[in-house]
Amino acid sequence: QGDLILKLENQRLMLDFVNRETEMYDLINNLENTRLRLRQDKFTLRKTLSELDFQIQQAKADFDRNNKLFQDKVISQQEWERSKNTYERLSQQRDIEVENQKFQEENSLTQIKQLEGTLERTKLNLTMMKENLANLSVRAPVSGLLS
Repeated sequence: QGDLILKLENQRLMLDFVNRETEMYDLINNLENTRLRLRQDKFTLRKTLSELDFQIQQAKADFDRNNKLFQDKVISQQEWERSKNTYERLSQQRDIEVENQKFQEENSLTQIKQLEGTLERTKLNLTMMKENLANLSVRAPVSGLLS
């Protein structure tokens, strides 16, 4: 009982199984790469924001100083406008950077969810294919001899 009587082969099913298994490993790699990229992007944003915050502080100090000097008619309007524009541009740049990071993070999280769903479906398909491959083996239902 349970002895192998006959083993059938289905090359197409076997090839499909190997291809699906390869796809699964590709999905796992893509998923890990996306997670890694998300972590790297967060680090890069923190670094960029830190640098921008420093530049904004300097530009704000310059603008405040130039504002006082302009009111006292020590510097030209052009110089005052230049410091004002620099401060405003850096502030806008920071806002844009934060908005861009939010978009990238949302996009990465959506990608991760999609990859996880595809990975689960691929694993289920592989399980069913393994069962189909196992069903290609005919085993003896009872003990005895074939005649």
